[in-house]
Amino acid sequence: SQIFHMLGMCDIKQSFLHLFKERNIMVYISFFLGLALQIFVTEVPGITDVFSTISLSFLEWMILISLSVIPLVVHEMLVPFFKKHDHLRII
Repeated sequence: SQIFHMLGMCDIKQSFLHLFKERNIMVYISFFLGLALQIFVTEVPGITDVFSTISLSFLEWMILISLSVIPLVVHEMLVPFFKKHDHLRII
C-alpha cells in the first residue's frame, strides 16, 4: 500500500492523475521498481525460501491490490478539502 500512497502524497493538493501530465520519471521508476520487488519476493522460487514467503494466487493478488489502493482513494476524496483549506498548515 505504500507504493500507492506514494502516488497520492506527491502533492496533497492535486489529484495523483497530475503525475501523468508532469511526466515525473522518478515517480514511475520508484512505483514500478517497488511493485517488481514485491512480485519478485513472493513469486520467484528460491527467493521465496530466502524471505520465507509463499506464492500468491490470482485472487490473493486482487485482494491485496484492492486493499492497497485504499490510501490513494482516500487521498483523492480529500483533495478538494486540501484545496479549500489551503491556508491550513499540514505537517
